[in-house]
Amino acid sequence: MGVEVISHREEVLAALRQQTEAALEAMGIQAESHATQNVTAAGRVGTGALRNSISHQVKVQDRVCYVGTNLKYAPYHEFGTGAFAEGPGGGRKGWWVYVPGSSGSPARSGRSYSFAQAKQIVAILRRKGLDAHMTQGIKAIHFLKNAVADHKDEYNAIARQYLRGS
Repeated sequence: MGVEVISHREEVLAALRQQTEAALEAMGIQAESHATQNVTAAGRVGTGALRNSISHQVKVQDRVCYVGTNLKYAPYHEFGTGAFAEGPGGGRKGWWVYVPGSSGSPARSGRSYSFAQAKQIVAILRRKGLDAHMTQGIKAIHFLKNAVADHKDEYNAIARQYLRGS
C-alpha cells in the first residue's frame, strides 16, 4: 500500500500573502484616518491640504505599511519650527517677520527679533500695505507618529482578525 503526499504549500503561502496584504491595507486606512484626525484636532488654520495629502502605501514583500504625506511643509507640523522645533539644538530662537507669498523667506534670512522689534516691523510693513505677520514658530503636533504609536493595540487586533484563519 503506497502513501501519496500532496503539498499545499503554494496555496497556503498565497493565502497568507493575500491576508497579509489585506491586513496591512486595513491598518493603512486606519492610520490615515487617525493622522487626519490628529491634524484636525490640532486646530491649525489652513491645514486642509495637509489633511487631504495623508496617504498610505503597502509593501507586501516587506510586510510593511507606510503612512505619510509628500507635502513639503508637513515636517514643520510634525516636528515644529522656530522656538518649538524638536531635534538637536532646537530651532531658531526669537521672533521673525514674514509676508505670505513673498519671495524672501524668513527661514532663509535667518533674522530674529525681540517681540517689540518684530511688532514694530510688522506695523511698518502693514502701513506699506503688506500682509505682514510675526511668529516664534509652530508647535509640533506629531500627527503621523501619534497615528501609529497611540493605536498599536488597534493595529494588532486588525492583524489578528485577518491572519487568524477561517
